[in-house]
Amino acid sequence: MGIRRLAGAAFRAGVLVPGIGPRLAAARPHVKRVRDGLAADARYCYAAWMHHLVHARRQGLDDCPRVVAEIGPGSSLGTGLAALISGSSRYHALDVVDHATAEANLLVFDRLVGLFGERAPIPGGDEFDRVYGWLDSHEFPSHILDEKRLERALEPGRLARIRRAAGAPGAGEAVTYSAPWSDGSVGPGTVDCVFSQETMEHVAALPRAYRIIGKMLRPGGYASHKISFHSHGTTPEWNGHYACGDLAWRKIASDRAYLINREPLSGHLRMMEEAGMEIRSVVRTGSGRGRGGAVARGRLAGRFRSMSEDDLATRSAFVQAVAPGQ
Repeated sequence: MGIRRLAGAAFRAGVLVPGIGPRLAAARPHVKRVRDGLAADARYCYAAWMHHLVHARRQGLDDCPRVVAEIGPGSSLGTGLAALISGSSRYHALDVVDHATAEANLLVFDRLVGLFGERAPIPGGDEFDRVYGWLDSHEFPSHILDEKRLERALEPGRLARIRRAAGAPGAGEAVTYSAPWSDGSVGPGTVDCVFSQETMEHVAALPRAYRIIGKMLRPGGYASHKISFHSHGTTPEWNGHYACGDLAWRKIASDRAYLINREPLSGHLRMMEEAGMEIRSVVRTGSGRGRGGAVARGRLAGRFRSMSEDDLATRSAFVQAVAPGQ
């Protein structure tokens, strides 16, 4: 049985990888291909990391985290490589299935180096609607990545070491890649920033995942998550998944390898706090973006009828939370 079919079978049987469950949506066959294509797109990875960086500066958090970890990098390690190029020294990539390849990593890395070298503007909504609306400016963030920092970061010998690690991640290198990952993949209290890009909505065992993230973070370290709450093509309405009862949802899930967990924003925030993190910032986008109308409250399934108006209207959110110690 192929690994993707095996992952789907495990999901349907309720067997979860420790800490995190099936990650990417496959509500329609093209959805995962689109997501993987973005993960291997250097401009998307550049834009994604810049969003995490700019938001960190805005919240007074570390905008040059030494050690970073990414949950669910997908078909390349591009966003984490962008973190390394910008000045971080170590990157842990944590996924359920081994999606990334050395070829994809090296291609994205070389293109990322070019973008940083050009001080390229941050790609915006005209190019990637998934990273739209979060920044006041899409100019290159020279207030963070000033010339002195970039001179050190783009030193040829340093870039050569990162490129070698991108092609062959492993212990002792700037890049490690754990797939599947578990509680012991990263040492406790060793990470300055744990980030994800449209991943946490696919995690099956959310409370445990957030506990592990909290455990990874050093005191004062932070988590930075871009989370989507739309139906991922499972229903005509963008939030129609909240109208599906559990039986109907199990049927939808029965022939799909990866699916969303349907946890609203308030649930994610509560679980982060229960894991010991303090919510520092929440930036929401509402129902106005994207295709498909909204489902009426009267059609909500029983478990979602008490949802707040904010949860029901939140299409995506950018959340940053801090571990105790800052």
